[in-house]
Amino acid sequence: FALAPTAEASVSDALDGHPVLEFDFYRAMPSVGINKWTIQNFDLADLAGMTKYVHTEVVAEHIIGTAERKERKYGIDALARMRFSVKNTARVVAPKGDIMTLVDFGPFVTFDRGIASNKDTLRFMQEFGGFVGAQQQRDSRWTYDEAYFWFSVTGWCPNLPYNKVPMTRQEAEHIISKRTQLCSELRGSAACRKHLDSCVFEDGSCIARDPTPECLNHTSASGQVGHVVGGLCPGGDGSLIQPLGELGCTYSYGKADEVSLDEVAGILDEDCGGRKCMSWLDFRRNCSNQEYRQRFHPIKSTVEEFKYCVEYDINPLCEANCSAPACQALPASQKEIGLPFWRGRCDEQANRARTERVGASFGVARAKQEHNLSPKDLDEQDSSATCVYQQPGTCTPSPGQGGNYCTRHWSGVCMNCFVPGTQRAWLATQMQYCPYDILSSSDYKDLFPYPKCASSRPRDLCCLYTGGCNTKERDLEQVPLDEDGFALVASWSNSSLMAGFLGRIAEDRQLILDEGRLSDFAYAQWGWSPRKGAGLEKTIKEAIDMGLAVPFTTTSSTTTVTETNATLVTGPPFDSYSRSLVLIAVLVSGAVICIFASVAGFVLFRRLRAHAGSQSSGPRAHTDSGKPTSGAVSARSVAFAGQPDIEAPDPTDMPSQEVVETPTPVTVLPRLGLMGRKNSERSPSLEDQIRKERVSKEAIASSSNRSSHASPNSNEEVLPTARVGKPEGSMWSRRRPERSDSEVATDPVQGSHSHISRNSRSSSSCSSSSGSSSSRSSS
Repeated sequence: FALAPTAEASVSDALDGHPVLEFDFYRAMPSVGINKWTIQNFDLADLAGMTKYVHTEVVAEHIIGTAERKERKYGIDALARMRFSVKNTARVVAPKGDIMTLVDFGPFVTFDRGIASNKDTLRFMQEFGGFVGAQQQRDSRWTYDEAYFWFSVTGWCPNLPYNKVPMTRQEAEHIISKRTQLCSELRGSAACRKHLDSCVFEDGSCIARDPTPECLNHTSASGQVGHVVGGLCPGGDGSLIQPLGELGCTYSYGKADEVSLDEVAGILDEDCGGRKCMSWLDFRRNCSNQEYRQRFHPIKSTVEEFKYCVEYDINPLCEANCSAPACQALPASQKEIGLPFWRGRCDEQANRARTERVGASFGVARAKQEHNLSPKDLDEQDSSATCVYQQPGTCTPSPGQGGNYCTRHWSGVCMNCFVPGTQRAWLATQMQYCPYDILSSSDYKDLFPYPKCASSRPRDLCCLYTGGCNTKERDLEQVPLDEDGFALVASWSNSSLMAGFLGRIAEDRQLILDEGRLSDFAYAQWGWSPRKGAGLEKTIKEAIDMGLAVPFTTTSSTTTVTETNATLVTGPPFDSYSRSLVLIAVLVSGAVICIFASVAGFVLFRRLRAHAGSQSSGPRAHTDSGKPTSGAVSARSVAFAGQPDIEAPDPTDMPSQEVVETPTPVTVLPRLGLMGRKNSERSPSLEDQIRKERVSKEAIASSSNRSSHASPNSNEEVLPTARVGKPEGSMWSRRRPERSDSEVATDPVQGSHSHISRNSRSSSSCSSSSGSSSSRSSS
C-alpha cells in the first residue's frame, strides 16, 4: 500500500495556467488553538463572512443552549487571521470542469469537527484530491450589501472527525516508508506472515500494511491509488510556501494574527462591580448593568428577566428572517437586546460598519476610511490577476448588456457583477453592481466594447461607468441638487465631498444637520460600487428618521429651532461666518423682545397702580414739612386717629361695592395690619368707621378755621389741592381724567370685572422698592 504521490512539480510548472494567489482567511476559534492546531478540514471565511458567522451562530442567547454554560459556543473567544497561498489543481479549476467555483476554487465543503458532512463533497475529494473551496454567502438572518465568502481547506482523513483520526499524515507516511522497506525484502508467504503487523501477502508479493485503513481513499476516476492526503503542502503549516497546484499541495498558510472577541465586542469595557470585566464569563456573572440581565423567550418572543448577563439576543420573530413581516413590524427597541456592538443584525449599514470595525482591529486602517476590507499589500495582485480564462466564459461580458463582468474587489475572489441601467437590461439582478472602474480594469480595458446605456442621466448609473453622463461637473458647487447630483457625488467615493453635498441639500431644504454625526453618515452613503436602492430622497428620509436632520420652524417675529444638540451645518456657501451672523441675529432679536416686554410691563404696572391709588386716596398728602410726598398716597397708608396699628384695606381686595370719592381731608397714619387677611376676615363695619371719622374731621376743620398742620402724634390735615397721581417731574406726571363711578375697580375674587388684574397687584407688591417706598416712609 502507498499514499497518493506527493506533488513534485517545479515552481515554473506551477506558474502555468492559474497563478498562485494569496488571500487573508479568518476564523473564529478558541484562543488556545491559534497557531497550535493544524488548519485542515476547516471552514474559514473572509472578514464579513466571519463576522456574520459569529453574529448568527455564536452569540444569540436563546439559540445557543444551556444557560449554565461557562463559555461561548465551541469555546470561541478569539478571532484569527491567516495569510493563505492557494493554487488548486488544473482539473479543479478547469473552465469546463465539473467543480470549478469562482474561477480559482473548488466547491465549498462543510466541515463539522473535521468531518465533511456532505457526501457529495467526499466524492469530489476522492476524484480530484484535496482542494481549497469557496462559496458566496447570502443569509436572510444577516443583511449585507456587498459580496462575502466562506472557504474550506481539505486535509488528511476528511471523512473522520478530529478525535477519530488515528495519526497525522506525516506519521502515516513515515510508518509506510519503513514498512515498505521491510516488506519488500521478505520472500514468500511464510516470511511475510512473520510480520503480520506490518506486512500482508497479496498476489504473490509481501507489501506494507496500511496503518490508517479507515481514512478516505481515492477512486479509480482520479487515476490515483491510496489515501486522499489533502491539500496542505508539506511544511506549509505556519509557513507561507508556494503551493504547486498538484495532489497533496494546493495551499499553505503563515502564522496567525489574533484579536480578542471580548475586546472587539466591548465586554472588557463593561463594569463588573466597580471594575472592568475581565472575560466573557466574568461579564456573564458579574456585570453591573441590570439591563443586560434579560433575554428573549424562545416561544413567546417576549423579553424576560434572566439571572445572567447576556452578550446578545435577538427576537425569535427575526431569528430566521429579517424580512419576515412579523419582524418588520417590530420597533428597533424590541428586535434585540445586549451589547451595543451586536445590535443591528437586520440593518445592512450597521453590519457593514461592524465588519469594518473588526477589520480595523486587525490593522486594516482603510476598512473605516475607504470601505476596503483587504490589506493594501494585496492590491497589486487583485488588479493584475486575471479572471477571464475563457471567451465566452464565466467572466466574459455579453455584448450590449450589463453583465457578465468579474472583479476581485471583494476579498480577492473573482466575483460576477453587472453594470446597471443598460439598454438591454441584465436579468440576474441578484448580482452585485460592479465597481465604478470595472471597464478600465486589465481584464476589460480595450478588450471588450462598453455596454450601451439606456440614458445619460447619472441617476440611472450606467453613464457613471462609461463616462457618458450629461452632468459631468467636478465642482461640488455646480452639482445639481437632485437624484442626478447625488448619484454623481456618490461615484466620487469621497466622504468630505458627500458631506459638502448633503450640506448644500440641507441649506436648500432648510434642514439642520448634526455636525458631529454628519461625517459618519456621509461615509455610509458611498462605496466602490453604487449602493442598491440608494437615492437622495431615501437618504434625506433616513437622516430625518435618525434625528441627524431637523427641519427649521419659523414664526412671524423670529426663527425658532427645535431644541437639540445639533448645530447649523451646511455645505460650502454656508460657512462658519454665516452661521455666526445668524446666531447673533437670533440673540439680538431675543434681547430686544425681552427689553421691550420688561419696559411695557413696568409702564403698565405704574399706570394701573397709580390708577388704583387715585380712586381710593383722594387729594395729595403732605408731610410734616408741608412739602408734597415723592410718591402717591394709597389707601393702604390711610388710617383713623387713635388706631395706629390698623391699616385700611386696599379697595381692590374688598368685596365689590361702590367707592365714593370725596375731597374731604383724611388723616395719614401708619400702615395697617390687614395685608395678609382674607376678605371674609375683614370687619364689616370698617366703611362706617371711615365715614364717621371724615364727618368728625370736617366739623373740627370748619370750627377752628386753621391752616396749620398738626403735630406728628395728632390727626394730620391733608390739603385738598391736587388729585393723588404720579410724582411731578417724572415720566408719569401727565394727568389722567377723572373716572366715573362705573369705572371704579372691583374685586375679581367676587367675579366682577376689574381694571386691575391679579397679576398687576402681584407685580406691584413685588415692586415695593420703586412704587411704594415713599408712602411707607411717610406712614
